[in-house]
Amino acid sequence: MVPLDAVRGATGAGAGLGKALLERLLPGDREGWTLSTCTDAAQPISNGLYAAHGIVPRMPFFNLVGRPSGVWRPPPLPDGVTGARVEPRSDRSIDAETQTELDELDRSLIGAAHPEDHAYDLRERPWLFTYRDGSGRLLGYGYTGEVGRIGPIAVLDAKLQGPVLGHLLAAVEPRGASAVWLPGDGDGAFFTALAAGLRIEGFPTLLCFDRRFGDFTRYVPTSPGLI
Repeated sequence: MVPLDAVRGATGAGAGLGKALLERLLPGDREGWTLSTCTDAAQPISNGLYAAHGIVPRMPFFNLVGRPSGVWRPPPLPDGVTGARVEPRSDRSIDAETQTELDELDRSLIGAAHPEDHAYDLRERPWLFTYRDGSGRLLGYGYTGEVGRIGPIAVLDAKLQGPVLGHLLAAVEPRGASAVWLPGDGDGAFFTALAAGLRIEGFPTLLCFDRRFGDFTRYVPTSPGLI
C-alpha cells in the first residue's frame, strides 16, 4: 500500500501521480531483481515512465484470433516426435512425474516453475498435450480446449513452436474462434497462425523489462499478464 501523503497534491493528468506510485513500488536495491511489466502499445506516456527506470519496451505480443480454413493443413511434427494428450485425473490435476517434467522445462525456458498456473490451465483448457521423442523424452507441451484459448506452449527446440501450435489448432474444435497471444520473437508460431487464417486483433501489448529473461522463441504464455 502506498501512503496517501506520498502522493499528496498529485491529482489530475500530468500531476506526477503515476511517477510517485512507481517510485514507491520499485525496490530500493535492484541487485538480483528483474523488473518487468506489460503495457499497452497505445500508452506512450506510461511506456516512457517505465523506460526512464530502465524498464524498456522490448518485445510486442500480438493477440491472434480466428479458425483455420478448410484447405489449411498444420505443419507436421518432426520425424520421431509424437503428441499425446495427458488425461487429467478426476480433480483435473496431472500425475507428479509429468508435473515434474513440466516444471523442469519451464525453469529452462523462463527461469521458474509455475505449477499454480498449470493447475489453472488444466481447469480452463483441459486439453494438455505433451510432445516426446522416440525415447520418451519430453520435448514440449501445449494447452488448448473447447473455449478456444491456446497456451501456454513450451518447447525445447524453437523449430517445434510452429508445428506444436498447428497441432493444437487442429486437435480440438472450439465452440467459437481460437485465440493465442504470440510473442514477436516466436517466428515459427506466428507464421503458422497467419497461414492458418488467424488475424491480429487490436493493438499489440509491449513486454518491458530491465534485463532479459525467458526465451520467447520457445515459449508462448497463456497471456502477457501471466508471464
